[in-house]
Amino acid sequence: MPEETVWYKYRLFGEWQWVSIAMLVGFWAFPFVFLLSRWTKRIVPSLVFFAVWQLVFHWLDLYWNVMPSYDWLSSAQEGHQVLTGPLTGSILDHHVGFSLLDLTVWFGLIGVLLFGIGRNLRGNLIPIKDPTLGLSLAHENL
Repeated sequence: MPEETVWYKYRLFGEWQWVSIAMLVGFWAFPFVFLLSRWTKRIVPSLVFFAVWQLVFHWLDLYWNVMPSYDWLSSAQEGHQVLTGPLTGSILDHHVGFSLLDLTVWFGLIGVLLFGIGRNLRGNLIPIKDPTLGLSLAHENL
């Protein structure tokens, strides 16, 4: 079990500590407290806010789980080249590696989504050339 739990040591201390605290508060505590009352669940803008809030923190959770916290470095120790990597070294060597590439990936995914939505909106929502369109529009559920 130590090979799995050492990962959390590097995530809960050092530069990743603020991400861990933000996840605890923002992903669970803040929505839990505010969604306990009825009025926040009955007002649509508050539900939209919490839906977007949860999506942002879900992305942060995935980022927290997936991103490496240490650069692979080649260092010389006792005259030999040693490759150091994840889960090695002191906690202070592990850092949050947020870069511009992380934002561009999101913009690219949003662009692909908007392209797909735009392409699907070109077609008709009602099948105009359907021979049974009149019967379908006249149908009533009892």
